[in-house]
Amino acid sequence: MLPMMRRELVEKRGWLSDQELLDYYALSQAVPGIIATNTSTFAGFKRAGFKRAGFAGAFSATAGMIFPSLVVIIAIAVFFTSMQENIIVQKAFTGIRIAVAALLVITVKDLYQKSVHSILSGILVFTAFALIVFAGISPVPVILAGVICALIGTKAIGGKR
Repeated sequence: MLPMMRRELVEKRGWLSDQELLDYYALSQAVPGIIATNTSTFAGFKRAGFKRAGFAGAFSATAGMIFPSLVVIIAIAVFFTSMQENIIVQKAFTGIRIAVAALLVITVKDLYQKSVHSILSGILVFTAFALIVFAGISPVPVILAGVICALIGTKAIGGKR
C-alpha cells in the first residue's frame, strides 16, 4: 500500500510531502491497527484542515481505504475455497507476491534517499532494521528509541531538524 499511497498522495495529488508520508507511516506503525488504514486516517485528518473538519476527513479517508478492500475480501471469500486449488490462481498469487516485493524495494529505496541525510542517520536506519528483522525485537521500542535519538539530535543542533 505504501507505494500506491505515495504515488497518489505525494506525486499525483500533492496533498502530502514525502516527509509527511514517512512521519504518518512511522506513527501508524506505533499505534494499533492496520498501517495503511492508520496512515490514511492521518492523511485525511491533515488534508481536511486539522480542526473540526479534520475528523470528517479522517473518517472519509478511513472509509475510502477500508470499503474497497472489504468488498474484495468478501468476493474472494465466496469463491476462494473452490478456486484455491486452481493452478492459474496459484501462479497469479506468486506473481502478485513478486510485484509487491518489487514495489516495496523501490519505495523503500526512494524514501531512504529522501530521509537519510547523514552517515549517523543511515547507521540508525540500518540498526533499527537489523534489530527488528534479525534480532526479532518489536518495532515499538525501536521506534521509541528512534524518537529519543531524534530529540537528542534536535537538541544537539540547536532545535533545527
